[in-house]
Amino acid sequence: MGRLHYGSGRRVQILRINEGIEFFTSLESLTYALVDSVDLSQNKALKILVCNSHTNYLKLPEDCKLDSLTCSTVVLESIDINACKQLKNLCLKIKTTGVILNDLPSLEQLSSIAYYSDGASFQNLDLKNNKRLKRIAFTGAIGLMDIDLSGCEALEEFTPTGKNYALNLKGCKSLKSLAADYAYSINLEGCVGLETFESRRIGNIDLSDCIRLKGIFIDSGDGVLDLSKNHALESITVYNMTIKELKGSLYPNLRNLTYRSDAQPSSVDIQNCSALESLYITSSLLTSLQFKGCTSLDNTRLEGNAGEVDVSDCPNLFLDCYGLTCLDFNKSIRGLKLYTTESFPA
Repeated sequence: MGRLHYGSGRRVQILRINEGIEFFTSLESLTYALVDSVDLSQNKALKILVCNSHTNYLKLPEDCKLDSLTCSTVVLESIDINACKQLKNLCLKIKTTGVILNDLPSLEQLSSIAYYSDGASFQNLDLKNNKRLKRIAFTGAIGLMDIDLSGCEALEEFTPTGKNYALNLKGCKSLKSLAADYAYSINLEGCVGLETFESRRIGNIDLSDCIRLKGIFIDSGDGVLDLSKNHALESITVYNMTIKELKGSLYPNLRNLTYRSDAQPSSVDIQNCSALESLYITSSLLTSLQFKGCTSLDNTRLEGNAGEVDVSDCPNLFLDCYGLTCLDFNKSIRGLKLYTTESFPA
């Protein structure tokens, strides 16, 4: 075990060490390796500290001025992290099954590094009520199951990892973008600033508070998706999930709608959707094929049975169809493609 000793020197401010070595209490930045136990209680000027993953015990000064800390999650158990009132950046090397970090007054950025064997067992992350936390980034394979970020009002960026996890983002009013694959439960209550949401697999989700939502992409989902409160939507792409009801006139800025699903049929009415430019849809999901008021509609792809198509308000329509047994137009269109194969071409 390496040991660290302190002198009274005043000139050295930055020092990098590898083994036991004498250094000075005026240090502002310290990086060390191969040390099991470290006492920094006299280093009151220290602002940046990088501990290697071998460290199991760390003692910090009572009046801790650390601005940036890199350490393993084992070290967190030996220190009072809440005493680091000025800590803005925290990088964790994953060595335990979970972390609880609540109410750190200055924390703005959290990152983590995990090797496969350690990350796979890291399941719980509790960061609630960190009011200044803006960014969270994960590196490596992390098998998180329970993520609580409720009350992180300043959070802007976050991409969760893992499969079949629960995610609590209640009150994250500054969050603008979220890509949450394989989450079985997401709490977005109070996420009024969310603009884009993506998921390859999602359980039940309530987006009613996301009043600024502009884009949504879901590849597969359980339950029923209700978008009736999301009037700012500009792009909707939903596969293999039922949309409760979709009335195009409620979305004055909707330009792109892709909805293909074998799930329970739902009502989709696109009449008077004046901004709509592209429509790819299983036609059986449409209330009707009356494109009244769709003056901007350009590329449209229909799949399934259809009857008469009213295109009188669509001067630039190019229609792409599959599996239609009956198709009539009340006005000429710019172009038409018909497919009889079992699926659309790639």
